[in-house]
Amino acid sequence: MKILIILLNNQIQLGLYVSRQVSHQNGRPSQHRQQNVSEMDRRRVGLTLVLLLLADSANGQACGGMLTAPGTATSPNYPNDYNTDETCEWTINVPEGSLVLLTFDSFETDDDYDFLYIYNGGSDTAPLLQSFSGDTIPGPITGTTNQMFLRFTSDGSGTYPGFQFSYTATDTQVCGGILSAPPGGTVTSPNYPSNYPNSAICLWTITVPEGSLVLLTFHSFETDEDYDFLYIYDGGSDSALLLNSFTGATIPDPLTSITNQMLLLFTSDGDDTYPGFQASYTAADTPVCGGILSAPHGGTVATPNYSGNYPNYATCHWTITVPEGSIVLLTFDSFETDSDSDFLYIYDGGRYSRLRPWSFSGEKKFIPDPIISTSNQMLLLFTSDYYDTYPGFQASYTAAVDRCADGSHNCAPQETCYNTADSFTCAVCQDPLGMQSGAIPDGSITASSTYDSDTVPYLARLYGRGGWESEDSNLGDWLQVDLGEIKKVTGTITQGVSSGEYWVKSYKLQHSTDGASWTTYANSEGTEKVFIGNTDYYTPVTNLLDNAVEARYVRFLPQTWESYMSMRAEILGCNLRVDECAGGTNNCSPQATCSDTPESFTCTCNPGYIGNGVTCTGKGIFYLLLSVCCQALWHIRTDN
Repeated sequence: MKILIILLNNQIQLGLYVSRQVSHQNGRPSQHRQQNVSEMDRRRVGLTLVLLLLADSANGQACGGMLTAPGTATSPNYPNDYNTDETCEWTINVPEGSLVLLTFDSFETDDDYDFLYIYNGGSDTAPLLQSFSGDTIPGPITGTTNQMFLRFTSDGSGTYPGFQFSYTATDTQVCGGILSAPPGGTVTSPNYPSNYPNSAICLWTITVPEGSLVLLTFHSFETDEDYDFLYIYDGGSDSALLLNSFTGATIPDPLTSITNQMLLLFTSDGDDTYPGFQASYTAADTPVCGGILSAPHGGTVATPNYSGNYPNYATCHWTITVPEGSIVLLTFDSFETDSDSDFLYIYDGGRYSRLRPWSFSGEKKFIPDPIISTSNQMLLLFTSDYYDTYPGFQASYTAAVDRCADGSHNCAPQETCYNTADSFTCAVCQDPLGMQSGAIPDGSITASSTYDSDTVPYLARLYGRGGWESEDSNLGDWLQVDLGEIKKVTGTITQGVSSGEYWVKSYKLQHSTDGASWTTYANSEGTEKVFIGNTDYYTPVTNLLDNAVEARYVRFLPQTWESYMSMRAEILGCNLRVDECAGGTNNCSPQATCSDTPESFTCTCNPGYIGNGVTCTGKGIFYLLLSVCCQALWHIRTDN
């Protein structure tokens, strides 16, 4: 702060000196110029003050920032110890077409308490490449994009010197590569058959001709179980569909991609290392487990070895197609998998999207309700891990009439038509708002507390893997969902947690438009309503609100629970209104910009045009000449 005052004082003195010199030019004082320069001085001093205050703040508590390669960055106070309760974020950018190369010079944090997280993209919504903690210096790291996001967090206890890293642009992966088939080839973990290194991050992208699939066959596999993983994605990036992840000493079965690309991501932590893996890749025409199926006559799909147990590390996918204008109806005959470990994922379409409409797992012989697509295709993906196996599932598929599309329904204009197994139903504003599908980002799901890293809030997605669990299961704990914008909320769906057979028996709801002021949902008599929850961990229970509410934030407040406060959930509702700007239903001029507002929209003519936004015309040469003349007249007036 002393430096700030000295610099500010020097700036003021400089401003006064300039003022005096200008006001006595040619030996004549000029009162008008004295006033103008003094005003200039005041603006200069004010700007200097703002800049110095910002610099003083940056040198104090703030850390992180936007970085452009090349350069170097460190944890706060490095090489001295960082502070407790730090949160620092860096976003690194390199030119389009290049990759970020990260190289660590040192690394020492409080092991298992203070972490550096590295994401393959420009924010924490990108896939997590790896997290580091302890005193093992990570090896060089590259992602698959021209951006990398880093977040450092420390807790409230011990601190250490932290880390220093350099960043630059590169054209090649430091571990991994760009592969193609034909001719095919082999991919191995680093140093294979010797042990791979600690803190490795390796990425391989395999591409085969359009219309073909990537076939990956493993010859050996041995990693540090539950710590070092190989992730297999269907596509050219780790934001694509995760087909499966492997760890331990079980050799995975052969697997095929759904598209003509496959991405392999291998990560190791700072502890034990093993020989890793060796696999060969080539092009294939059909899935090695699953199939490409069609109706109208329909058929049956089942897990491998049904009705014996399916194998460990199975990765199977089926694409079902029915005639255009029809929809796929999938009806289950049986279902039994390793609860919370082996999953069937069902996607609404022949090529998956990032949205996952349905996912099922459970060993209590729970049979899902019939599944109906909204298009003429459906994709099924089944994955198993290296633990227990079960008989799996069997389901029949057929083509069904799309009554919502063929005009045979009688839903009112304000209602939405939904196909059912044998007919249709009409509902007003009861669409899932994104918990199950993933449309609501992980960071938008928070809680008052969390038991451990396996029960974090973003796992509280309906039919998802795991679930949220409160740290101490105290009355008053909550699970909160940020819908991203104010929406009309009409109901909820809740489910227990399969990993421990825990569930919430009853709960209250709170809602808010700003996340600060909360209202507890009440019935028509004004009494806070207690909703009836679940009676087992797998059956979803729907509660519709008597009166819809408008909210951006929704909180679940469990009142009673089985064993522990644990749950998964979905929120029902709809958008408050149509976005006319995005939907193209506005009447703005082609020479105008449409801006969405909470109530409607506005139209503003673009630079170079005048009008009310609905009609915009060019300003023309006359307007420009008039503008120039007015400015000239203003300067003549002020100079005199």
